[in-house]
Amino acid sequence: MSPSLERVPVSPPPTTARLSEGLALDAPSNDRPDIAVRELVRLTQCPQCSRPLQDAFTLPCGRSLCQSCIPELRLRQNITYPGASYRSQGFTCPFSACAKDHAMDDCSRDVVVNKILDAIGEETRNHRKPPETSDIILERGKRKASMSNLQSEDTKGKAVRGGRFAATYTLAETGELAYDSDIPFRVIQSTGERPEESEQAVLGRLENAIRQELYCSICFELFLEPVTTTCGHTYCRHCVYDAQNTALGDMDQCPWCRKDLAMPPTSSVQDAPSNNLLSELLTILVPEILAMRAHEVKTQEMSDMQELNTPLFMCAVSYPMIPTYLHVFEPRYRLMIQRAMENVGEFGMVSPNQRQEVQGELDVSPFCQYGTLLRIVDFYPQPDGRSYLKTVGVSRFRVLKYDILDGYFVGKTERINDISLAEEEALEAKESTSDLSSHTQNVSAVDLSDVPWYPRMPDGKYPIGLATMPTQDLMRVCLDFSSKMKEARTSWIEGTVFAAFGQAHEDPVLFPWWFASVLPLTNSERYELLEKRSVRERLKLCVWWIFLMETKRQYDTPQSSVFSFRFSVFIWGKPLTLK
Repeated sequence: MSPSLERVPVSPPPTTARLSEGLALDAPSNDRPDIAVRELVRLTQCPQCSRPLQDAFTLPCGRSLCQSCIPELRLRQNITYPGASYRSQGFTCPFSACAKDHAMDDCSRDVVVNKILDAIGEETRNHRKPPETSDIILERGKRKASMSNLQSEDTKGKAVRGGRFAATYTLAETGELAYDSDIPFRVIQSTGERPEESEQAVLGRLENAIRQELYCSICFELFLEPVTTTCGHTYCRHCVYDAQNTALGDMDQCPWCRKDLAMPPTSSVQDAPSNNLLSELLTILVPEILAMRAHEVKTQEMSDMQELNTPLFMCAVSYPMIPTYLHVFEPRYRLMIQRAMENVGEFGMVSPNQRQEVQGELDVSPFCQYGTLLRIVDFYPQPDGRSYLKTVGVSRFRVLKYDILDGYFVGKTERINDISLAEEEALEAKESTSDLSSHTQNVSAVDLSDVPWYPRMPDGKYPIGLATMPTQDLMRVCLDFSSKMKEARTSWIEGTVFAAFGQAHEDPVLFPWWFASVLPLTNSERYELLEKRSVRERLKLCVWWIFLMETKRQYDTPQSSVFSFRFSVFIWGKPLTLK
C-alpha cells in the first residue's frame, strides 16, 4: 500500500531527463510525483472549461484553448485596411493577461498541439484496460471558488482506474478537476500488483509519443522557443528568423502549407509570443536538452554577429519591390558588384548621412542606418569596366555595425519588418475614433477652398486631421492625385517614369514605395518614408506630400524643390514649420 501524501503547493516540474523516472510511485516524498503528474495533465486542459482541450486553437498571444471556448465573434469596427471580409470578425482575448482584440483570421487549429493531445488521450484510454490497469483510490481536495461551474464537491474517496496519470486525466475529462487547482487528491491506497512498474511503463510510452511531435520540420531538432504561425504550424523561433533572413531574403511562406509566414501578433518573429503549451511541455520533458540547444544557438548567434557579410552601396534611397537603376563606375563599387555577382547577386543600398545625424548604435556614421537589400536583375557590363544595373528591392534592413573592405563599406544588418496586420488594424481603429476636434488644423495662412481633393470636416470646414482619416480614404486620395497628375501630363510622371517604375500600384503596401520613387524628392525626404513600419503611417506621409504639392501649385511658390519653401501650419494639433 502506498503511503499517504500531504497536500503541498505546486512546485516546478522535476528536471530529470525522462518523464517516467521523475514520476515513479515509490519516489521519495520530497520529489512529489503527484505534482509533476498534475502539471502534465494541466497542460492538456483548457484554461477556460478545465476539460481536456478539444480542437485546440492557439491564439496570437501564444495561449491555447478549445475551439468551442473561443468567445462569441463580433464585427470589428472602424477598420478599412485591408478591409477583407475574412478579417471582419474578431473577439476579445479571454485571457486576462492579454485581453487584446484578435481577428479570427489570425487564429487557427494548432496542428502540433492537437497531435500531442490525441496521443495522450489514446495512451490514457489504453492504460485503463486490463491487464496493466490498477485502481487508485483518490480523495479529492477543495477547489477554488472561481471554478464553481464544475461538478459539486464530493469529499468521499473515489476509485479511478489506470494509475496516477490516467486517474488525474480522468478527473479532467469528467469535469472534476479545476484547471487552476493544486493537487486535488491524495493517494490512500492502490490495488493491483506492482502499480509503479505499470505507471512507469505508460509514462515512458507517453513521453515517446509526445516527443515524436516536438520536432521542428525546418531543423529536424526538438523545438527551441516554438512559435506558431497563423496557419497553425509550429517552428523554432530562430529557424523562422533564418528563413526570413536568408540570402534570397523572401522566404516568407510556411514550409509546410506554403501560406504567408505571418507571425502573430507582429510581423517580426523575434517579437512573436512563444507557444505557451509547447514551451511548458518541453520544459517538463527535456529540460537538459533544451538548455543545451539554447546554449548552442546563442553561441552560433554570437558568432554570426561578428560577420560583416552585407556589402553596402552608399548612393541613394531605394525601396522594397521597386526597381533601382545604377550606373557603376567607381573602382571600389565595380569590385563590390563583381563580388556580389559571384555570390548571391545581392547588396545593400544606403543613403549618405548628409546632415551628420546620430544613427542609433552607429553614432554619426557616413550613411543612414536604414537601407534596402537589392537583388541584381539585369547586369550590363561595359568594355571599360563600367556597368549598368537593374535591381529590385527585396527587404529593408538596419545596419548594426560596419567596416571598410577594399574601399567600400560592409556591414552586419538585421531585417526590418512592418508591424503586424493586427497592429495595423488596431492603429486605424484607435486613430479614426479619436476626437476630431483635437486634430483640426489651423490653416489660416493658406486658403484651401480651391483644393477639391482635400477631405472636409462634417460641418464643411477645412480640413480634417490626417490622423483621423480611414486608411482606405488615405489610399483613395493618393490614387486620385496620381490619376489627376497623369491626365495633366505632369513633367515628373510622364511616360519615361511609367517605363521605369510601372503604373501606380493599387496595393496600399506598394503604393507609397512607388509614389516616393516617382516624386521629385530629396534623399532626406525619401528616407523619412523608409523608416516607417506602418502602411497607414506611410500613406499619411504621402497625403501630406500631396497637400504640400497642391499648396505649392496653387500659390506657385518660386522654389527649385517641391518642398523647399517655408510654410507654417498646425497639423495633428501642433505647429510645424517646413523648410
